[in-house]
Amino acid sequence: MHTERIARVLRAMEQAGLGQMIVSDPQSIDYLTGVYVEPFERLFALYLSVDGHHKFFLNKLYTVPKTTAEELWFTDTDDAVGLIAQNVRGDEPLGIDKNWPARFLLPLMQRLPAMPCRLASDCVDRVRACKDAAEQELMRENSRLNDEAMRRAAAFIREGRPSRRSPPICWSNTAPSGAKALRSTPSSRSARTPPTRTICRTPPA
Repeated sequence: MHTERIARVLRAMEQAGLGQMIVSDPQSIDYLTGVYVEPFERLFALYLSVDGHHKFFLNKLYTVPKTTAEELWFTDTDDAVGLIAQNVRGDEPLGIDKNWPARFLLPLMQRLPAMPCRLASDCVDRVRACKDAAEQELMRENSRLNDEAMRRAAAFIREGRPSRRSPPICWSNTAPSGAKALRSTPSSRSARTPPTRTICRTPPA
């Protein structure tokens, strides 16, 4: 858990008149806790409370590292929204981030009609926008690696080289020290698309 980041979010919540909030954006949860899950259609949420009793709502299909937040587990056949309803304070406003699907939010509002739900994304987004010293250093290093990769890539490109050969060759020849390759699974459409026969040419003056 990134306690300083969470503390800044809690201060922003208090300034907004909120004592509790549901964070559902995976990137925001990763930023605050170091836990990343791609939930797809499943519920994945972090409950923040100004009293410090934070809670993770986790599907048993997820594999996550241990944090200081209380872990509340459920399965696909469990009433996950009901679990949230039992663990929030239904007599005071609840902050909701902008990414929580209506299929979770609306049933929660129906179960707790006395609990106002307020859009509270700014409480997290403004904290994320203000980079701390460690983040600033990572951004500088990323920029350095990008500049070095672009310099090497520009030197590698030659007139007459087929573009279909460039991706694997570019990575093996241009990756600077410290850079990591990220692999992604191509979509079915791109998987069926044959390689192009584009040839690198020097543009006319």
